[in-house]
Amino acid sequence: MATPTTRARFETQIPEELQVDPGSAMIEELKARHPELPVPVFSTKALMHGRNAAGASAIREGFSWNPQMDLLWALGYPHVVLIADGLPEGESKQSMIDHWEGGGGGWISSSELANCLVIPRRGAHALLYELQNPGEDAFELDDIAFQAMSKPVELDALETAGLLRLLESQGDLPRASLVIEALVGPSAVLEVLCSIAEDSDFNERDSEFRGRAVSATKPLLRRVPAVEADAIRGRLLAIEDRPEGFESFLEIVTDPLAYARAQIAGGNAGYALNTLCWVDGHDALVSDAYDERKKIPDIPSSRLMFVGGPALIEREAANADKYDPTDVGAAYLCHYTSIRSPQLLAVELGYLAKKNEGPAMKAWLAQHRDALTPWLRELHLSEPNNGLVKQALSLVEPN
Repeated sequence: MATPTTRARFETQIPEELQVDPGSAMIEELKARHPELPVPVFSTKALMHGRNAAGASAIREGFSWNPQMDLLWALGYPHVVLIADGLPEGESKQSMIDHWEGGGGGWISSSELANCLVIPRRGAHALLYELQNPGEDAFELDDIAFQAMSKPVELDALETAGLLRLLESQGDLPRASLVIEALVGPSAVLEVLCSIAEDSDFNERDSEFRGRAVSATKPLLRRVPAVEADAIRGRLLAIEDRPEGFESFLEIVTDPLAYARAQIAGGNAGYALNTLCWVDGHDALVSDAYDERKKIPDIPSSRLMFVGGPALIEREAANADKYDPTDVGAAYLCHYTSIRSPQLLAVELGYLAKKNEGPAMKAWLAQHRDALTPWLRELHLSEPNNGLVKQALSLVEPN
């Protein structure tokens, strides 16, 4: 494996403070696809408030591969969408069909299945098109119309976020909210989600639509200044016309710690962990709930690794073989390899030998060889006959 050469970055007008590099295996694979081209740029307006955002106070320095990712973890990663610029796979209808599984019944859901974290900029505008034109599939447009429709343009934040009100299914709210946030920022999206929660007309559309709008605010409340987040919570608490089930959504958002403690007391530690993903400064409580849960979920939660800290990372590494292999593979490639931790390395190396994940793992090893080499050497001393460790060492130390 050749030493990565210094490549120019894709030229963009996006401010540096909105750009971010997760350093994960999945991202490194995207960056390594076209070594002859500039490095693609990933960004999100979820970062627009920077360290003035409410969640920034929970930052864990050195948790990830760079300070900007340390911040994004504090602000709710991986519950975020990154916009990709400079990827050839995102520049035409056919390339997006080939590489991002475009088309086939609606881009909102299919884009999430193709990649839950990254969407090409044209793909994000295709999603806006489908919101503006309910029932239409952006990928059924001819090539010329698709290029014109998906051409990036300046967006009005509130008008764009207002497209969320056109959704027919509450199931699309989380994904659509995060894509729009990536384009226009969290404040406008929070305003619209709050207005949906306040609007009793949505009761007729879906019995849970208003509650799901409340739930969709969870990560975004970390990404605005605390005074703004408190104002949104205040408006939500002031809602008097509350449909069935609304109270639970409301309590999870407005007082997640109290809700989680009540769940633990009631013997529902596993359910409490979903809420503790949004609670800071209670590592011991997170660890206790993790140990008390009655059933290991099908999909691991990398978010818990952030809120639970080093002790929970160690527990999660030990439990990796108990998850569904397909889901664990996706989690490690998208999220876990963004965590800078030697405790996860042994599990991560398991994907080096897999056909689908191997190329991404090799790109990840190449990118982080300086940090990973001493960890691999130490792992080799404790497991001298581990073939995957030997293979990884041969890749980062070819001589």
